[in-house]
Amino acid sequence: MTDQPLRKLEFLHANGFPASSYRRLFQNFKDFDVHFVESLGQFERGLPQDWESIADQVLTQMNSHQPSVGVGHSLGAVVLLYAAEQRPEAFTNIILLDPPLFSFSKRASLWLLKKFGKMDRVTPARTTLRRREAFSSHLEAFDQLRKRSFFRKFSDEVLSDYVSNGFIEQADGVKLRIPKDLEYHLFQTIPLHFSKSWKGLKGHLVFASDKGVLQQSDRNELRRSLPGFQHTAVSGGHMFPLEQPEKTAEIIKKLINSRN
Repeated sequence: MTDQPLRKLEFLHANGFPASSYRRLFQNFKDFDVHFVESLGQFERGLPQDWESIADQVLTQMNSHQPSVGVGHSLGAVVLLYAAEQRPEAFTNIILLDPPLFSFSKRASLWLLKKFGKMDRVTPARTTLRRREAFSSHLEAFDQLRKRSFFRKFSDEVLSDYVSNGFIEQADGVKLRIPKDLEYHLFQTIPLHFSKSWKGLKGHLVFASDKGVLQQSDRNELRRSLPGFQHTAVSGGHMFPLEQPEKTAEIIKKLINSRN
């Protein structure tokens, strides 16, 4: 009897967290062939123009494994929408994990802040510039990051995966794999306009109910802009795929099976 081929899954990561940081999440998808771009928007030619321009990077990488279930977290969720808009036949399902897509009033405010160079006040961009980008070793990076409140809910295993994959070796220690200028640029170019073509897409939107990026006004807007997406709440904050990888995997698989 011939074994059935594994279903394919394309994962798109959050800003500042290389895809391999999600290893613990991926371990729960042994019945899937998981693929990803390790660092979205990292090009030899320089910084990407915007988030939409990163979709080509994803679609090129997917040429050998279409169609796939598409799953994206934060930045990755929005890039996934742009990729699906360009090539909807490449995806059998679309699952967005806490995408930073805001209400019209918030986007108007962000547009004004951006116009006057004040985006740092409301996005994580300022924090990115203050990030330490090099350590003497992976061990020192782990020990220092373990003390930070941002990583408090990361298990030691997940934090170790982030440190191992988020920092690359250099002559005098380790440095960030995703450069700070790229992470900063991506926060500065957060999408302020929604594509009308998104209304033709279908899938699932999973939002964090505890200090996630989407408030009720944002979710109301997304019900109008993405009418084909069913909403699911998950307890936790914006980083729930890394803070709760097993629970997140269960939700994703349930949503995949609910459609197939």
